[in-house]
Amino acid sequence: MQKTNWKVTTGDFVFGATIRKPEKLFSSDNQQYMIEFGGTAKCIDITVYKNDEKAWLTGLKHDELCAVNKPLATGDEGTVVMVKAAVAFVKFKFPFVTHFEFLDTSHIDCKKKTQLSLAYFHFAKHGNTWYGSKFDAKPCVVGMDIQMRDLNKWMDSVSEKQKYSFAKFRAEHLELEIEHAYKDFKRADAMKTKLFEVIRPVFDETRTFREFITTLDTRIPKNCIVFYGWLEPFLNNIGNVNFHDTHWAFSSDLPELPRMKIEKIKENLMRPTTRPQFDWMSTIPSNTMTGGKRFRLPF
Repeated sequence: MQKTNWKVTTGDFVFGATIRKPEKLFSSDNQQYMIEFGGTAKCIDITVYKNDEKAWLTGLKHDELCAVNKPLATGDEGTVVMVKAAVAFVKFKFPFVTHFEFLDTSHIDCKKKTQLSLAYFHFAKHGNTWYGSKFDAKPCVVGMDIQMRDLNKWMDSVSEKQKYSFAKFRAEHLELEIEHAYKDFKRADAMKTKLFEVIRPVFDETRTFREFITTLDTRIPKNCIVFYGWLEPFLNNIGNVNFHDTHWAFSSDLPELPRMKIEKIKENLMRPTTRPQFDWMSTIPSNTMTGGKRFRLPF
């Protein structure tokens, strides 16, 4: 397997990149390139096929060790910069790539070792997924953009919220979902009772479902378990959306980073660590990459 190492410098951060070129099993195979990107920890995995305009973003995580020169911040000041740098590097090495495709299994870690879908949570609060907000990622499934638009209208509708008393909302969107999600918790019944006590006054005082979600998040900051088990199926049931099983894509033409420099080097700047493996995105099966069902590009 051929391998080359690279150093990618932005205005604030230095990243390492490695391109691996596996040997082809058959001469007819399309040449594959595997890109690893990050700092002393590997934080992004990307797969490119020769002369294929689509690159596969197969792994992404945030870690302070994702940059070489200093701890990587979260959000716009860190994670977003790292993704833009990785995209710019791929575009520099493989100019035929026009877009990046991925599965969005991003999540937030909550209490009691639970996880909350970042895609659904961000959509409920802001009307778009995290990747949609930061990179203009769009669904590759025909019609989902319309479903998302209609769901946003419903979330912001005063009249739709007025159709629900708390008793109706609890019966239709909380009881069974919470029962299933909490079944392995100790003192599950007490937790459910407390959860309903917390949710009800916020539900009663807010005018739209968007306001309900954002107020509840503000009222109980950094405690996302309050949404655990019910928020995702609630949005699925109302909007008929499925963010996790959908392929998403964003253009490779992201805004350029200031003072970016790419240079080939001998050493690999990334070092093996004991950090957890990718915790933001799942790996896309190889048979999905090389064939199977085709998806409409969103641009």
